[in-house]
Amino acid sequence: MAFTLEQSPAPIDAVYGPTIFTINYPEMTSAFFVLEVWDGTPALGGSTLLATLHQSVNASNAAIFDIQTVLQSYVTVSKDDADRLGGYRAVGGTQPFGSNQPKILSDAINESTEYYIRAGVTNSTSISPETWNLSSGPFQAFNGVKQWWRRRFDKNDEGLQQDLFTAEVRGTEEAPANCSYVTDLARPLSDNRDRLYIQDCGYAYPAAITDNVVIARHYVTSNDYATKSWINSVRFGNPAPDAFVKGIDAFYVVMYNGTNELQNPIIPNVIANGGGPNTTYKQGTGLEYPYFFTTIGTGPKNLERVEYTPSTGSPSDQLFEINDKNGHTIGFIL
Repeated sequence: MAFTLEQSPAPIDAVYGPTIFTINYPEMTSAFFVLEVWDGTPALGGSTLLATLHQSVNASNAAIFDIQTVLQSYVTVSKDDADRLGGYRAVGGTQPFGSNQPKILSDAINESTEYYIRAGVTNSTSISPETWNLSSGPFQAFNGVKQWWRRRFDKNDEGLQQDLFTAEVRGTEEAPANCSYVTDLARPLSDNRDRLYIQDCGYAYPAAITDNVVIARHYVTSNDYATKSWINSVRFGNPAPDAFVKGIDAFYVVMYNGTNELQNPIIPNVIANGGGPNTTYKQGTGLEYPYFFTTIGTGPKNLERVEYTPSTGSPSDQLFEINDKNGHTIGFIL
């Protein structure tokens, strides 16, 4: 029988929790399995070897490697300015946080890492395999936590085959034009557990937001900064969506004061706004590190005054203000 990779983590996984690779080789005659962890395609120019692990063969001619401690060394905390994404980046004027005022979106270059593995066998921990039996990747790992019994971050706690953190998107051939629809919502990477259908929130909400939309309710003051992060990838339903759909293309911000919808800007997830990998709205660029995760400033102070590049692709930033001049309580729906 062949040398096989029997078990591997989710393609996008949390580093604090089991990160298991199980290798099986029924015809094993060597003393050790070897697993290498690389930051790029193994042994390719420009790639760096992160770790080499050895495991004695067990009674089933298999080995189980948990590489979570390796990956934990290559992720860190969020950027220093992550809590104050957005705000007002005044042109030629005073900025709240100086010349390095962050944009409204952010990638996850600090909080995530990309890695590959390759595996083989050897009779000595000081000797590399003569040939490598398999390689696999890329995998994305981020600075998050999963329960000790969960082998895959993207499945729920009961082990059901249900993706929790990526949305399913499908297309339609119905007239007047092809469209894309989200048929399974994605849960944000957040500790905020107060999730409910919008019609159950207990407050008035804009008629443009239909019932059965799941929201996360977060109580804040007008001076609070806050953020929310998502995995920036999607699952394709049937029929497949438009070709440009590769991840989160934009954030739709609805500001509402209980009576009127005050503003509803669309903030494209593009590099100019701090996100990516798209450089223009609906560009359809394939996801790559470090753009598998996107964070947006969601607090009242983050969204108070924001300069951003709009969906029209205007070369100059556009400013929108979401202060309610009448002093109403304002809700934001993303």
